[in-house]
Amino acid sequence: MARAPGELVRALAVDVRRTAIVLPDLRDFRLAEMVLDLRRLSHVRLIVEAPTGSPAHLMLAGDGTAEPNLDLEQWTDQRRREEWLPGRTDGQQHPAAEPERASATTFRCTC
Repeated sequence: MARAPGELVRALAVDVRRTAIVLPDLRDFRLAEMVLDLRRLSHVRLIVEAPTGSPAHLMLAGDGTAEPNLDLEQWTDQRRREEWLPGRTDGQQHPAAEPERASATTFRCTC
């Protein structure tokens, strides 16, 4: 069991089983550093969501990763989104009501 980012990277480096990791709402640059370390492991696949402009996004952007903007209509099932919005418990408003809100960006590292 890893209790810190460095421990996770070391543990995965010696365990070469195929591994997929999903990191939603990544903002912290220290965890983005871990993502960069994990990218070096050929058996690890990562899906990382980082809000546009966050320290994590700035660190990961332009680093050869796929970067789809999940706020674009092509990535949204509108019916499911409308069902999901009323049930949000995080206190955030609907994105359309927040014009200054940065959009979410997902990085898909498949190195």
